[in-house]
Amino acid sequence: MSITNNTTISAFGRESISLLRLSIPIFIGQFCTQALGLIDSIMAAKVSDVDLAAISLGSTYWGPLLLFSLGITFALAPNTAQLKGSGEPHRIPGMTFNAIYPVLISTAVVILIITTTPRYLLSLTGSDPALIAKTCSYLNYVAFGLPAIALYNVLKNTVEGLSITTPAMVIAIVAVFLNIPLNYILIYGKFGLPAMGAVGCGLATAVVGWFLFFSMLAYCRFGAKVKNFHLLQKWQAFNLKATKQLCRVGLPISGALVLETFSFCIIGYLITNFGSKAVAAHQIANVLCVLVFMIPASFSNAISIRIGLSLGENSIPRVMRSVKTGLTLAVGTVLTSAVIVYSCRYNIISVFSLDPEITKLALPLFICLFVYQLQDGFFGTSQGILRGFRDTKILMLINLIVLWPLVMPLGCVIAFTDFFGAKAGMYGLWGTLVGGYYLITLLMWLRSFWLLKHASRYTGKLQ
Repeated sequence: MSITNNTTISAFGRESISLLRLSIPIFIGQFCTQALGLIDSIMAAKVSDVDLAAISLGSTYWGPLLLFSLGITFALAPNTAQLKGSGEPHRIPGMTFNAIYPVLISTAVVILIITTTPRYLLSLTGSDPALIAKTCSYLNYVAFGLPAIALYNVLKNTVEGLSITTPAMVIAIVAVFLNIPLNYILIYGKFGLPAMGAVGCGLATAVVGWFLFFSMLAYCRFGAKVKNFHLLQKWQAFNLKATKQLCRVGLPISGALVLETFSFCIIGYLITNFGSKAVAAHQIANVLCVLVFMIPASFSNAISIRIGLSLGENSIPRVMRSVKTGLTLAVGTVLTSAVIVYSCRYNIISVFSLDPEITKLALPLFICLFVYQLQDGFFGTSQGILRGFRDTKILMLINLIVLWPLVMPLGCVIAFTDFFGAKAGMYGLWGTLVGGYYLITLLMWLRSFWLLKHASRYTGKLQ
C-alpha cells in the first residue's frame, strides 16, 4: 500500500474517532430525552385511558411550541465551534448570554399560550370535560419547568459546540432515573402524597427540567474542560447584532423542525379516518421512525460541529474529510439499523400489540420505514453540512415548499380518492411522505454540494 493510501486511511480513522466521540453521547442523550416521554405514557396508561390521552394531547400541544421557541439555541453549537476554531473563545460567553434573552422571552410567550388557550381549543372539539380538565392541569405544571428546559438547551448547545458532549449525556441518563421514581410517587400517590395521575407527570416533567438546568449550570461553572472559556463567570450585556446573527441561523432550523413535526401530526390525525387499529399500526411505525432517526440526527449534530470548527481554522481539507467520513459512518450505521429493524419486524410489533389485525396493518408500514431509512444517512449528513455552514434558511424553505404544498395534498389524493386507480389508505399517506423526504434530501444535497464547492467563502472569523 502506498504512503498516500496509508495517510488517507489514517486521516479517515482519526476523523471517525472524532465524530464518534461527539455523536455517540449525543445519540444516548437524545434517546434518554425520548425515553422520558415514553416512560410518562407507559406509567400514566396504568391509571386510565383519560390520563394517557391527557399526556398525549398535552405533549402534542407544548412540544412543537417549545421547539420553535428554542430556535436560537440550534445556532449555538456550529457558531461556538467556529469561534473556537478561529481563536475567538472570548466571544463565546457573550453569544451564550445573547441567546438567553430571546429564548426566555419566547418561552414566556409559550407559557402564556399553553396556560390560557387549551381549555378553549379543546372545548371546540367536543372533548370529554374530564379530559380537558386533566390536560389543562398537566400543562400548567409542565409550564413551570419550561424556562429551565429552555436555559438547559442554551447551555447544552454551547458546551456541545466546544466539542464536549459527554456531560449532557450523563445528565440525561440521570434525568431518566430521576423521572421514574418521581412519576411513581406523583402518579400513583406514594409516601402520603395524593395520586395525581397525568397531572403528576406534568409536575415530574417540571422537576426534571430544573434538574437538567441546574446540573448543566453547575458543569458550566465548575467543569474542568470549560473553565477556560469563562462561560458564565460574568453577566454579558445584551447585543442586538449578536442576537440577530443567532436568529438568522437558529430560527430557520426550528421552523424546519416544526414543519416536519406537524406533518407527522397531521398524518396521524388523517389516519384516524381508517379506524383505531390503523391508528395503532401507524403509532408503532411512527415510534420506530422517531427512534431510528436519532442515529442520523446525532451524526448530523457532530458533523455540524466539526465543520464549524474547521471553517474557523480555515481548513477546507478538514471540512471535506468531516463530510466524507460522516457520510460513510451515517449511511453505514443507518443501513445496518434498517436491516435489523425490518428483519425483527414481527418481534417489534409484538412488543406493542399481539392483535393479529394490527400486525397485518403494521407490516406494510415496515416496508415504508425500511425505504425511509435508506435515505436517512444522506438526509442527516446534508442537514449537518447546512447547519455547519450556517446556511439554514434553505432547510426551512425546502421543507416549506415540499411538505405542505406538495406532499400533504398529494398524500390525501392518493389515500382518500381513486384518482390513481384505487384508494391507498394510510399506506398512501406514508408512501407519499417517504417520497417527499427523498426529494427533500436531494434538494439539500444539491445545496450542500454548492456550499462545499464555495467553502472558502465561509472560513475564518464570524462577523
